[in-house]
Amino acid sequence: MCGISGWYNIKGEEDSLPEVILDSIKHRGPDGSGVFVSPPVGLFHRRLSILEISDAGKQPMSSSCGRYVIVFNGEIYNYRELRATLSEHRRQPSNSDTEVLLDLFAEHGVKCLSALNGIFAFAFYDRMEETLWLARDRFGVKPLYFRHVADEFVFGSEIKAIIATLSPRLKLNVAKLPEFLTYGSVGASATMYSDIVRVPPGSWLKLNRSGLTTGTFWKPEDIHRVSIESETATEEVRRLVESAVKRQLVSDVPIGLFLSGGVDSSAIASFASRHYSGMLRAFSVSFDFAASQTEVPTARRTAQRYGLDHTELQVKSSNLPDLLEALVRCHDEPFSDAANIPLYLLCQELQGAVKVVLQGDGGDEVFGGYNRYSLLQHAARWRFLAALPSLATRHFPDRLRRILEAFADSDPGMRMALLMTVEPQSPSPLRVLNRELRKRVWNEQAYGTYKSMNERFGHLEPVQRMLYTDTQIILPDIFLEKVDKSTMAHGIEARVPFLDNELTAFAMSLPAELKVKRGTLKHLLKRALRYEVPREVLHGRKRGFGVPYVDWLRGPLYDFARANVLAKENSHLFDTELLTQLFEELKSTGRCGFLLWKCLQLSIWMRLYRVQV
Repeated sequence: MCGISGWYNIKGEEDSLPEVILDSIKHRGPDGSGVFVSPPVGLFHRRLSILEISDAGKQPMSSSCGRYVIVFNGEIYNYRELRATLSEHRRQPSNSDTEVLLDLFAEHGVKCLSALNGIFAFAFYDRMEETLWLARDRFGVKPLYFRHVADEFVFGSEIKAIIATLSPRLKLNVAKLPEFLTYGSVGASATMYSDIVRVPPGSWLKLNRSGLTTGTFWKPEDIHRVSIESETATEEVRRLVESAVKRQLVSDVPIGLFLSGGVDSSAIASFASRHYSGMLRAFSVSFDFAASQTEVPTARRTAQRYGLDHTELQVKSSNLPDLLEALVRCHDEPFSDAANIPLYLLCQELQGAVKVVLQGDGGDEVFGGYNRYSLLQHAARWRFLAALPSLATRHFPDRLRRILEAFADSDPGMRMALLMTVEPQSPSPLRVLNRELRKRVWNEQAYGTYKSMNERFGHLEPVQRMLYTDTQIILPDIFLEKVDKSTMAHGIEARVPFLDNELTAFAMSLPAELKVKRGTLKHLLKRALRYEVPREVLHGRKRGFGVPYVDWLRGPLYDFARANVLAKENSHLFDTELLTQLFEELKSTGRCGFLLWKCLQLSIWMRLYRVQV
């Protein structure tokens, strides 16, 4: 696992000093660095040694003929099987998945991407044809950003590598303000910078002197849907989960896992303890702000059951303003999922103790772990309730108002989009913008990403449509983004067995009613794990860390948040008079907490990065 960056200058000019680039992503690879510069291309690499920790694994790595060069961030779990498919003259004896990927791409080009079972973002350069290729894994576990302006193209694992390389004048992506103020993040390939974008998951990009072309090597709609008996599906899911965990235990350094006490991490613990040859370390954590919700006692019993070397950490949140600024620098963007706070603190605590961890992201999106799937199964009932005039005028809690708003909309795309919001959309969150900016963005799409997914997956029934949509939006853009940035900020590689190729291909081909049955979330997965995971875990209440950001905004963060959001330099962005009122309302009632949290994240980011509207 590493950090990569580079540039392509069509004029053939050398763009910048490698040291500046490498320093910007040093945290992603503290074990070494490498540089390849041969105009029109420069490739840069920071190394976190996991596989082939000797010098044989150094990057940038060149092919034996010298024609091809690669920088690679990720792990290819089936690289040994893929090495056996290479032509005899290309096979190398080393234990490096990078070398296999280099030779595989040299031999087959983008056709090889669908065969890679792993997590990856890489750049491959053909010196003879002066062609640069970029690619990103199926679900976007590993990030990859780029900026393409005129004759200059620059890319990186993190946005900070792009900023360090070109030092551009950073501008706000004004068109994405409605989406950010609605969801707290932006989806698809966009970022909050006007000219920096993501390589989409499951995609590749080709650049040479003729220009830029893009393509896709995997998308969910390519999955062939199957009809299968419930018990057969149950046994196959159990087998595939075990196979995925076993496959991702390959490493030349010790492996640990995050053990939360939930279904997904407990399943990983069960299978990993069976197949890992060494002593498997497990880490559970409690926080001073989530004491009543801690799952540490359950995790402790699970660790004892599987004979894990279990470490319980107690982490305190202190100096919240500095922590919030550190997290904005970690993401390089405003990021409003407050769950990044406990994850970042945990990784900070573990820094140096472990290099590789397995964790459970993907299980909810693939197997149906969210309440909205159950709501959609009973859509007719909710639409009936939402249409009752007597309910429309009643004052309900925000969550119920939000659900009724969603089911009152006849457009299934809007219904899906509204179910994904955290707060009611009436009145509009755009009201916090100043008048000129509000008029400028009023017709921009806040819900466009979800509506486009509804069109893309419109042939599917509503629950399956929502499952597929979640793998394309919240999974890569929020949850995997959160995991990658928090872990890599502290030199830790996170692996996600529930996003294994074989497991997801099978699970996503199954009917939704097998995964969510009569209101039971993850029904199929829980049946598959009934002999592997303790009953108290399988049927326990879904928790997670509740981050009390609203309480913080009303208490220890109030002055900091108010000063940042209402700062004079934000008058060109916000309606400061309205926000003054909202802060007063927050203090007295706690209302509008998430909206003000989003405004705070936006304000910190624009101040730290000197972003201009």
